[in-house]
Amino acid sequence: MQPNKETGEYFVNDKIKSIDHDGEHFQVQGPLNITRSPQGRPVIIEAGSSADGQKLAAETAEVIFTAAASLEEAQTFYRSQKDQVIAAGRNPEHVVIMPERNADCRTYP
Repeated sequence: MQPNKETGEYFVNDKIKSIDHDGEHFQVQGPLNITRSPQGRPVIIEAGSSADGQKLAAETAEVIFTAAASLEEAQTFYRSQKDQVIAAGRNPEHVVIMPERNADCRTYP
């Protein structure tokens, strides 16, 4: 991508290559017509609250999803996970933790 605001051109067509992937699970011709993410690659997301999942997330993830039954449980998970990120030699500010709180929205008589 080479943006040129004066001409309104953002891509050098000679440098764009088609992906032309035809695999077992999906097909795509490409090229993808969006800019690259700030990381230059897909965001690594881990979901899981098992000990193995937490360890993997601490070592590799940029976003960590978890389910929490209460605010206290979410806060405990958050603190524990940030500590594990530090223990893995990573900057805890570079990891986002997104706890989910399940809500029962059914109407009862």
